[in-house]
Amino acid sequence: MLGFFYRLLEFYLQQLLTYIDSLKNWIEKLCGEQFVQVHKSFIINSKKSR
Repeated sequence: MLGFFYRLLEFYLQQLLTYIDSLKNWIEKLCGEQFVQVHKSFIINSKKSR
């Protein structure tokens, strides 16, 4: 019975780690895209102000 709980715990831990990993990738991707958008708008604004 203990082995079953151990395997179940291991499974949920693996799922959690996978979830955290994908969340981290999503956040990095989102931050990267936002940075690019800010950078582009800065370039556009600086061209307008000249």
